[in-house]
Parts: sequence; C-alpha cells; structure tokens
Amino acid sequence: MVISPSFATPPSSYPPQAISQAESQTLEQQGRSLYDAGRFTEAIAVLQQAIQAYQQQGDAVQQAIALSNLALTYHQLGNWTQANEANRTMRQP
Repeated sequence: MVISPSFATPPSSYPPQAISQAESQTLEQQGRSLYDAGRFTEAIAVLQQAIQAYQQQGDAVQQAIALSNLALTYHQLGNWTQANEANRTMRQP
C-alpha cells in the first residue's frame, strides 16, 4: 500500500492570511476602478476586503478612506442605510 502525501486545507475557522499593505492598496484601487466603471456591486465586495485588511493592519486612516469610498458606492446604488452605516463606522474611534 502506497500512501501519498495529502495537503489538507485548513478549516474555515482559521483566520484568513494577512494581506500586505501593498495588496490592501491594490484592492482599494481596484474598488475605485470598479466604481468608476459603474460596477458598483463588484466595487462593494472589493472595498469590503480592503477595509477588513486595513483593520487587521491597524491602519485607521486608510480604513476610513476605504469606508468613505464604500459609502459613496452604496449611495450610487441608493442603499442609504448601508451608506450611513459605512459613514458611522468611519467616524468611530
């Protein structure tokens, strides 16, 4: 009997891999490009990833900028509740 090595995937309860500052900035830029192209739903998903990454990095300034962009994106879709929530989150210390 031959046993081949198996590569186990970590369970989903493991924390996500840390994203570098450069990757976070790339995500944010990608979100802005999607916004400019009118692809608002896609922009929201990418901006949320950037926000989470900035939060993990402890970069409150970049997180606030990304939250502001997220609020503008929700505004474009007429999602006032989510836009206001993003603005409130941005203002929290």
